[in-house]
Amino acid sequence: MRLIDLIDVVDDRLKAFLLKGWDTATLQRFLVNIRRSHTQPTELGAIRQAVDQIDVQATGILTHVSMMIAALGVTAASDITSEFQETVLYVTIVCYLFVAIICLRCIRPPAVEHGEYDEDAYIKELLLELVYERELNRRANSAAIALTLFVFLYLPFSMLL
Repeated sequence: MRLIDLIDVVDDRLKAFLLKGWDTATLQRFLVNIRRSHTQPTELGAIRQAVDQIDVQATGILTHVSMMIAALGVTAASDITSEFQETVLYVTIVCYLFVAIICLRCIRPPAVEHGEYDEDAYIKELLLELVYERELNRRANSAAIALTLFVFLYLPFSMLL
């Protein structure tokens, strides 16, 4: 099995897990709300606008994560005085890398573009992709906030130890 295939399998399983409970009625309510909150008049246009919005948000989170990894790398090179601090720092960097992977997934073009669908099936697949990216983006945002708060609180106090 190639690495790309493994990534797709993991992505499919995560998508199935995060989309539990999103039946057709729930998707339709979500679509109505998307159409209300976006300027595009068509379902397809509103979905694409919402996907673009998630892309922008994920890119912003990715930028923040990149800066935090760089800052932690500089800290690791200069201010580490114990093995415990080193372990905490590297675990934090690995956690940030997982957030970065989630953000990169959020900005990946949808696979639905490569299939043959009638209009309704195409919109449903795009909508499912939007919901999945939205769920990933929410979790990436929360994780980035939690990790940054941890770094903000931990680093100053770790220097006292």
